Amino acid sequence: MSARVESTRELRRVPFGAPSEGLSPERDSHSTELRGETHLGMAQIFDLGIRGLRDEFGWLLLVSAMVWFPLRLVPTLLSSGNAENDLAATVLLTINNGIAQTVTTALLARRLAAGYRERGALIPKPQRLLVACLPGIVGLGLVTGIATGIGMCMLLIPGIYLSFKLSLAPTILVLEDGSMADAIRRSLHLTTSSFWRWAGLMLSMLVLAGPISSGIGVLEQPVVRQEVYEWSGLSATAFAWIYAALSSVLLAFAAALTAAVMTAYYFDLLVRRDGVDLAQQLRQLRARSADA
Repeated sequence: MSARVESTRELRRVPFGAPSEGLSPERDSHSTELRGETHLGMAQIFDLGIRGLRDEFGWLLLVSAMVWFPLRLVPTLLSSGNAENDLAATVLLTINNGIAQTVTTALLARRLAAGYRERGALIPKPQRLLVACLPGIVGLGLVTGIATGIGMCMLLIPGIYLSFKLSLAPTILVLEDGSMADAIRRSLHLTTSSFWRWAGLMLSMLVLAGPISSGIGVLEQPVVRQEVYEWSGLSATAFAWIYAALSSVLLAFAAALTAAVMTAYYFDLLVRRDGVDLAQQLRQLRARSADA
């Protein structure tokens, strides 16, 4: 059995003739914004992500900031006022950034997917409660954060490649009711032959959120952060809390944008790689034949 057929079989858990996951029979029988779409272009994926971010902006930003804050605070406390810990803190910040993005994407994916389903996206509706996914989310965050963090520190290209291949794992974990290992395998499968589309989406997000991320990136440098700390005149603890809070809010926007675009990218790859649009058409034909 091919990977395409096997993954489609695992993804579709409803009998022929049933409505699309997450859509009532009434909504399933009417055209919605994305119904009838086959393959989305890069601009369409990015536009869908922007609309998803806009529709839930406050909630997405709040959840994202709550994830980022503790992961920013600990390494900042470690390095503030102590030059000997600067290198360790910088490495820890790099790894924590990957963990925070993974956890944020996973936590936001369900809310975003529900909105995309309302527009007609054929995204599976999970049966498992989100709280049951938390151990897998944390584990996946550690795996992807450490892997991409080490890849970025040692050499840029391995870090970029790992970021690409694992980019859908958080979304898959919370939407397809699988294990962490299943999510990683599915991400490796779905992202096959789609690097340039992913790279284009990353570049688009960099243009939009780049000034924010770049500003934080400059302050991540030990020398710059130490100079800002000395200039502020604050105690090491006060500086760490203020810096962590401000950087968390700014990075939360970039993380929420990434989560919204990656969930839209996941929807597109379900059609391209798994053929869920064909499965939907077959179910509709079967339902019409039964009614005839």
